[in-house]
Amino acid sequence: MRKFAVWFLVSAWASLFLIDAALSEVSPPLEDEAEIKRQIRKGKRVFRLHCQLCHGEEGEHPDELFSLADNKWRHGDSLEDIEQNVAQGILGTAMLPFQGRLSEEDIKNVSRYVYSFIEEKKEE
Repeated sequence: MRKFAVWFLVSAWASLFLIDAALSEVSPPLEDEAEIKRQIRKGKRVFRLHCQLCHGEEGEHPDELFSLADNKWRHGDSLEDIEQNVAQGILGTAMLPFQGRLSEEDIKNVSRYVYSFIEEKKEE
């Protein structure tokens, strides 16, 4: 009986651990809407200074290889993918890395601004 009780407790603990881990992956922490708007506002300034030349105003370049507003994402469409692409560049393309050129905060802000293009298309 004692072995069963130990097995039961260990199984229950393991189940709770697995459920908690699964839920934390599925439900990312909610971000403050005011903070997101602040990041977009700051990111738009960074975009105008560093990205607009290649990607066009508001990301609407006429060449689809440079357009960010056409909702055709070849290198990932998550916020994390965009941050990685901005920071590390995209090998074999004209997209250069901005890590070391921009602060980490500027990379996060400009990525949030670019990600807002995707969110706008979803709402349409």
